[in-house]
Amino acid sequence: MNHLRQVRDLVNGLALIGLLLVSIGCEKGPDRPVKIPKTINNGRISGTSEVKIDLSDDSLHLFPTDTKVTWLNISDNSLSELSPEIGNLKNLTWLNVSDNSIRYLPDEIGNLSQLKELDLSENKLMRLDPEFGQLSSLERLNLSSNWLKTLPPEFGMLENLRDLNLDSNSIASLPPVFEKLHQLNSLSMNGNEMVTVTDSIGGLKKLRYLYALKNRIKELPPQIGNLENLETLDLRENQIEFLPSEIGNLRNLKRLDLFKNHLTSLPPEIGKLKNLKDLDLMHNDLTSLPKEFGDLTGLEKLSLQNNNLTSIPASIIRLKKIPELYLQSNQLSSLPPEFGNHLSLGGLFLDQNQFTSIPPEIWKLQNLERLSFADNQITELPAEIGRLKKLRSLDLIGNPIKQLPPEISQLTSLSSFSFDDPTLSDLNHLKPLKNLEYLSFGFHGTLKVDSNEIKKMFTNCKVRFNKYEK
Repeated sequence: MNHLRQVRDLVNGLALIGLLLVSIGCEKGPDRPVKIPKTINNGRISGTSEVKIDLSDDSLHLFPTDTKVTWLNISDNSLSELSPEIGNLKNLTWLNVSDNSIRYLPDEIGNLSQLKELDLSENKLMRLDPEFGQLSSLERLNLSSNWLKTLPPEFGMLENLRDLNLDSNSIASLPPVFEKLHQLNSLSMNGNEMVTVTDSIGGLKKLRYLYALKNRIKELPPQIGNLENLETLDLRENQIEFLPSEIGNLRNLKRLDLFKNHLTSLPPEIGKLKNLKDLDLMHNDLTSLPKEFGDLTGLEKLSLQNNNLTSIPASIIRLKKIPELYLQSNQLSSLPPEFGNHLSLGGLFLDQNQFTSIPPEIWKLQNLERLSFADNQITELPAEIGRLKKLRSLDLIGNPIKQLPPEISQLTSLSSFSFDDPTLSDLNHLKPLKNLEYLSFGFHGTLKVDSNEIKKMFTNCKVRFNKYEK
């Protein structure tokens, strides 16, 4: 047994210093790597001129010294430090040191002038030294999930950097030299301690994707408008109170996510974002929308739930590409008269608002398939409900409506209906609806009609009863 272990260790050592890699014959070509047996740490080579070594998952016993190594994976090895010998591997173009416990990098890291991709995520890095700026060929850098609080001025020397991940650190601000990263295409800095976005962000003219969710950002600099190629701006869960007018300069923006901020209004310039397809404004403090909001004619998805909207602009009917409009948990009590012309609308959700009656504009929406007024103060369902022939889902639960009109039986496409404490007359109006699949009834105390009796009347439906707490 000891003899076998000695043989295995000998072969392992030979592999790591490159002698075995030279002696093994293999098919050439970067797309056909040869996987060396587990006994020699999964070393991998792609032809005789390029050496790839995978020493991940606690496989690192001897640090590789073959200067031909171009690809090295030493992730998940419980390393507390990175060996200075890393500086000898000057031909490295790809290096993964993720999922260790490294606090500091050796100065020799600066010797890797050919390095294009570096993954240092899931470590305990507390700082980056000036030598880090010598990685002049670096294109992709992952520093996520470390303990970094600042970045050195030399970071601006990484002028070939295209993809940078700074997620889950404690960085409070980006250095001014950031504007020198002219090739940067994607920047992610989620989950840091940023209160503001540096003015130097405006120098990143090639930036297409910017992620800064879960920080403490209160405002955006006017220079944000210089990012003319930006397509995605994700600022969820911050403390932003207003947007600069320069936001309107982001003519290529396709996705804007401002979920859970402190916005009370939007600038008129928001309407200039003609290519915007996805806009999330949920959980803000908006009380109104500018009339220019209707100029966002490219929008395909819009979320306005959980604000303080007391009105919506008539121009919203120009948003023809939005199949459904989500306005739950606002302060709406009416809709603009023009709303009835929003004929392309397929779904309208107005739960938890201040409606005491259903706005008459609703009856003109002949293509409406889903309608919800749950948890309002509506006391009557008008006979006009019978006009919505395409309606498949209707939610009126949580309203003090006393009875259903006979015309509800005209909703022959209806498959889902929610209502409070139905009478026998109400149930008889629903009986002719052959497409009904789901019924939900809320009630206080006891039902007016026994639940078993209701289930017998609608044997082809899933019937649910929800008793309200006092």
